[in-house]
Amino acid sequence: MKGNGVISVLARCLAGLTTLAAALLGSPAARAFALPAATPARASGLWLIDENIPPSARGPAVRTRKVWRVCLDRKADRALHELDVREDRARVAVDGLRCDDPVYALTDRTLTSTMRCRGALPAAGADITTTLTRMTHFASNQEARSETVMDGGGHGRGRMVSTMRRTGPCPGSMKPGARLLLHWTVNGEETLKGQVRGNIFRQAGEHRRLTAH
Repeated sequence: MKGNGVISVLARCLAGLTTLAAALLGSPAARAFALPAATPARASGLWLIDENIPPSARGPAVRTRKVWRVCLDRKADRALHELDVREDRARVAVDGLRCDDPVYALTDRTLTSTMRCRGALPAAGADITTTLTRMTHFASNQEARSETVMDGGGHGRGRMVSTMRRTGPCPGSMKPGARLLLHWTVNGEETLKGQVRGNIFRQAGEHRRLTAH
């Protein structure tokens, strides 16, 4: 009888965990950022990511470049896709635009996320509706390139380009999901006094909380 009681408790715990997992997988956040099943995976290891960010539609003409080292495994690779799209959305939020959840499409080895964005821009002189698109092309599991562009609406933004390549295994000091900001230049001038550590999973979670999902 005692053994049956233990088994019963374990069964209830397992059922609870299964229910929780199903709820999480079925949540709006999980559904909205679920990638196509056949999306190519970047190989596990250390990646160098070089981002070139155009000026905002508001404020001075400032060009930004960020260079990251990122440690990826399968889970961190997927989470980085989500973080990239959420950061794209946050960048245009500075311009007063709010974007819908992304719609993903996969053609050959190119993943496309499309978001419809709305808001008022001084440059346009009125409320606008525009489309924010990120296209990631996987040359191989060792190299990829992303471009983010906004179409229409007098937004005044250029094309953001990120190049990514695997450089080897992750060092012992970096676990999957860790990322290290090596350079942050503004109009060609370095702004960092030292390297800045971050985490893909934590930062994606922070974006979810800010946008309520």
